[in-house]
Amino acid sequence: MAAVDSVYLIALMHYERRPLTSAEFPHNPVRKMFQAEDSRAYWLPDMKRYGRIKPRLSDLDWLNRTDWLRTLVEAARKPRPANRS
Repeated sequence: MAAVDSVYLIALMHYERRPLTSAEFPHNPVRKMFQAEDSRAYWLPDMKRYGRIKPRLSDLDWLNRTDWLRTLVEAARKPRPANRS
């Protein structure tokens, strides 16, 4: 609907406070700000595919309950509605 042809997912985040340019998110009813964790994976990796070094998941349950990469891919693959011009 927005005619977006590309997306960007931060799937491995570094320590950073969001939003960057304001004190808080003005329209977010759930949280006014977010403090990203350092070096955390925001997808659900298959740990058997990794050796000694494994991705570190979030300490926040609400982030670990969703595979954000899968959510993004599934949404991007949905067929776009026909243009109603």
